[in-house]
Parts: sequence; structure tokens; C-alpha cells
Amino acid sequence: MERSFKKENRPMLIKCIAPSIAILFIGVFGLCHQNAPTTPIKAGPIPEHLRNLGSSSPSEYADDEQPKRAGACSNVDYANQTYLAEVDPHSLPLNELLIHLDHPAYVSPPNPDGPTIVDIGLYIHNIFNLDPGLSTFDMEGYLDLIWCDPHTKFDGEEAGKARHIYLERDAEKELEAIWWPAITFKNEKGKRVTENQEVIIESDGTVEYREKFKVTLTSKYEMERFPFDKQILRAEVESFAWNSNQMLFHIEEDLVGFSEDFEIPEQTMTHIEEHLETVMEARDRHPFSELVTEIHVYRNPAFYVTKVCIPLGLIVAISWAVFWMGPTDLADRMAISFTGVLTSAAYQFVVTDVVPRHVNNTFLANFVLVTFVMQILTAVENVAVRTLHIQGHPLAAKMVDRVCRVVVPLFFLVVCNIMVTANVLHGDQLTSGGVIGISVGLPILLILISWYMVRRFKARHPEYHSGKVVGPNSSMEIESNTTSQHYADVESADEKEVKGNEDIWENPTPLTAPRNA
Repeated sequence: MERSFKKENRPMLIKCIAPSIAILFIGVFGLCHQNAPTTPIKAGPIPEHLRNLGSSSPSEYADDEQPKRAGACSNVDYANQTYLAEVDPHSLPLNELLIHLDHPAYVSPPNPDGPTIVDIGLYIHNIFNLDPGLSTFDMEGYLDLIWCDPHTKFDGEEAGKARHIYLERDAEKELEAIWWPAITFKNEKGKRVTENQEVIIESDGTVEYREKFKVTLTSKYEMERFPFDKQILRAEVESFAWNSNQMLFHIEEDLVGFSEDFEIPEQTMTHIEEHLETVMEARDRHPFSELVTEIHVYRNPAFYVTKVCIPLGLIVAISWAVFWMGPTDLADRMAISFTGVLTSAAYQFVVTDVVPRHVNNTFLANFVLVTFVMQILTAVENVAVRTLHIQGHPLAAKMVDRVCRVVVPLFFLVVCNIMVTANVLHGDQLTSGGVIGISVGLPILLILISWYMVRRFKARHPEYHSGKVVGPNSSMEIESNTTSQHYADVESADEKEVKGNEDIWENPTPLTAPRNA
């Protein structure tokens, strides 16, 4: 007696599948509610006092807008320190003057009782040439340093001005004669190019150094999530000569930021973080004060999603059409499958050209590999179905096709979900409900649907369930007779065609000449 599986087991099926669908929706909800970055973006124009850097009339703060600097002489204890009067070169005889000029200048930090406080600000004007292959990027920006050096005091009334301003080459000469932090970029590749610089010395001994620079820096690129990767570009500034016992940096918050007028190709800058560290390298005897700037950027994946991921996903979906084709159409089924295989192989070369050779195991490369494997699996399924049909199991072949119509797409979704969860989504972007929901809900749903389809197919075809043919008009016997008759008709037609060709060769028809008009 044929069982009515559909009506009797429907409540049980709903009870089994409903929880997995609910878990799946929880996962999708978790994906949609990602945590936004909490660090605010700080962008703005170039600070006014740096706008005309290098010109003959540099911009200055107004007297009522002058910010309070921690390193200025008005805020340090050693500002009133007295020193021995320096020798005036103009008062020396010629021979002593030559000796004085030839003698190397000796400078020491201005604070004799502790580290000299140096205010530092780094404003980033442009970032370009991000190169994951060389692990480098180029930066343009402004540096501003302020410290107190009582050696540089002068009488403003006697000089007739409150400050001395030195530009370009004169600024370099002045730095050679006084103490200065001797800053360098710790992770620079090659020499930093200084486009403009100026030194401003106040009458109370406060010294300010301003510089516009261009430098190539090294940084570690995390490409495993490409093209959904996020990078942290680091710029590390420290003194080349003075350790933390002699000099300490202090961040000037009004000089920290980046320009709002530039864009990085394929990248979006979110925010900048600056902090101070005390670092001691293996080659150092003492720790050094260091300013660390971290530029957070993320890649815009729209190009790779629309040009690689979506087309490949559609090609994989088209290859599933073989599950609706007959088991005897092996040539057509294999043509579709191998077209997809070749397309996936071609995309692998495209990904290889985009990503540097030393970068392996990226999300995009893994996605292309998964699509390649899915095409291979469809080809294997084609051969398996054809083999079952030839061996006299047409119902088994049909069942395999019907199960694959649902199981293979869900399997592809499960694999893609695992890749997204493992490679793309970060812990700070995805709630725990999203990870658990998608990772657990989809596999459960896949298993339950596969089980349901097999049970339903067996209920509709009891002859497959019992392992025998039930009656002369059973589906298996009818399909086997139909298949045998089809092959018999094909063989008969081939024999007739061969026999007709032999008659033509034995009794050729003579050609007749055309009639005259």
C-alpha cells in the first residue's frame, strides 16, 4: 500500500524546519546590524599658521588666538636658566674666527635637570601610491615642533622685533647652530624630502620649527580579506639623537588631523589616531619617545563584487541547469559544466594579476576557487547520473538530480557563509547572533531539506523503496522499456542509413546533360 508521506508528515516537517529558518533569520538580522566605528573622523583644512609655509610672509596666530604650548618657555621651569655668554664672532680676530668657525658646534638639550618637552603636531595633507606588493605608501604633510631653548633668548626692544624668522636655507643654517629634536621617520624608506621649512625664535627663547614634507613609509598590509580588507597605515616619528631621558614629545591636538580635500583611489579614510610610545629597539641603549600616527582606511569592494563575485555566482547558478536535463543528455550537460570550469579558471588569472604574488589565501581567491570546485562537482554529478541510468537505475538517477536541485545551491551558500564569517566579518562588526545564526542555521536547513526530499521521493516511488518492480506497468519498467525502444530505433535508423550509402556506391546514378535552351 502506497504511503501518504506528504499529509502525515507535514506537521513533523514544519516543526523541524521552522527552528532552522528562525535561526537563519537571526543570523541575517545580526549581519544587518553591524557596529559602526566609534572613533570620530577628524578632517579639516590646513591650519592657518601652516598655510603659507615657505613664503616670505608666513601666517601667524593672532595674539588672542595663540594656543598654549606645553613646550613654550612660558610653561617650563628651566626658561629662566642662565648660561655663559656666547662668543660674538664679529668681535674675534681673523685667526680666532677661523678656528671658531672650523670647530664643530656642540649642543646639548636645553633642560639640564630632565627631559626637554617638545610639542609635536602631524597634519596629513595627502596619502597616495599604496603598494601592497612593496608594503609602502607615500605621505605628504606638515610637521610642527615647539620647544624652549634659553640659549636663543634676545632683547626684543633692542632688536626691534619680537621674533626672528628664518626660511628655507637660512632655517637649515640656524638649526645647525642651535639644539633641535633632530626628528626622523622611523619607518621611512629612503630619504624624507623637505619641500619647505622655517624656524621661528621668540624673544623669550621659544623655538618653533615648521616643515612641509614628502616621504615614503613602510607598512604591513593585511590582505587576507581582500577586497574587503582594512589597513592601518603607520607613521612613526622619533628623534634620531635624543633618548627619552633627554627629550619627550607632547602631542598638540589642534595640529592632528588630515585634509578633507583628497581621496585615495579604491580606499576610504575613516579616522586618524595619534599616541605616544616609549620604544627601545635592539640597537638602542636607552628608550626613545615616539609619536605613532595610525591612518585607518578600508577598501571600496564595489568593483570586485560587480566584476568578479556576482558574474561568477551567476555562472555557477547557470551551471545548475544540468539538474533539470535528462540523464541521456550527457554531452550537453558536460558542455555546460566545463564552460563554467574554464570561466572560473580564467578568473583565477585575473585575481592573480590584481593581488601581489606573495599574498596568498585572500577572500577573492578562495571565492574563485570555490566556484571552480562547484563546477567540477556538477561534472561529477553528470557522470554519476549517466552511470546510474546505464546500469538500469533510472529512478535513482532521477532522485540524485532532484536532490541536487536544492542541496547543491544550499551547499554553495553554506560554503560562502563560512568564508564570509571567517575572512570578511570582524568581531567588532558582527554580533554573536549573526555568526551563530548563519553558521548553524544553514547547515541544519540543508540537512533537513535533503532528508525531506529523499523521503518524499521514496514515498512517491514504492518500487524504489522495496527494491523490486511492482507490476508490469511500473515506472521503472516503463522507463526501461522506453529507453530500450529508443536505442533500438536509433540503431535501426543507423543501419538503414549505412545500407543506403552502400547502394549509392554500388549503383551510381548517371549525370544527364542539361537541355539546350
